[in-house]
Amino acid sequence: EGEYSSFIYESVTANEGGAGQIYSVDVVNVSIKPADGIISGTKVLNGRDFQKDDHFTFEIEACPEPSKTDKFAMTTEDIAKTLPGKTLVTLYPGMTEDEVGALPESEDSVLMAGEVFSFDLHFTKPGTYHYVVNEKRPESDSSEYAGIPGVTYDPMQYHVIVEVNMDENGELKPEATTVWARNTNARASWPEINLLTGEDGATIPIENALRFENTYNPAEITRFFLVRKILV
Repeated sequence: EGEYSSFIYESVTANEGGAGQIYSVDVVNVSIKPADGIISGTKVLNGRDFQKDDHFTFEIEACPEPSKTDKFAMTTEDIAKTLPGKTLVTLYPGMTEDEVGALPESEDSVLMAGEVFSFDLHFTKPGTYHYVVNEKRPESDSSEYAGIPGVTYDPMQYHVIVEVNMDENGELKPEATTVWARNTNARASWPEINLLTGEDGATIPIENALRFENTYNPAEITRFFLVRKILV
């Protein structure tokens, strides 16, 4: 428990010893080498093409009480330490990287171009890390994350499990091993169906598993008209 930057183990070697074996024991101190990882996802819009001003915001957080689903999981506090400084990403699918780079910097969100978003993680020790990723749904027209007229937002929430293993040289090897999904509108528990495993057993790229689909329906656009009545 706690922070550590190295580990010690005993290396036992069997040497030829005639009738019996002779063992030599060496104490080895290995420094842990931090590693970076990425959790990524894809934005899909049905009903029309992306427009230049379209933008969608996604959030990552440490899974609350991860031990409820995995008694060997790292604590929420340990998981939070691996998160980036900005835990929001705002995606502009209709813009190029240069166009997004020219936008004013956001205080709390990383701005990205294209249809794939990602969160950078930093690991300093091995363990099992649980994260929750969801689309930040607009709260009001005055919100910084105000919605696009006629677009419904994806209520799916994803639970991502990253296994960080360490080899004998202290190299950390992070790998996303499990993705669960649930509909937040249904208030259901996590169905333990791993979206990273296809029907044929093949591994599915994580950006294909974390798939947020929005739908554009022009009939849902509310328009207001000012009518003035004149009595003559």
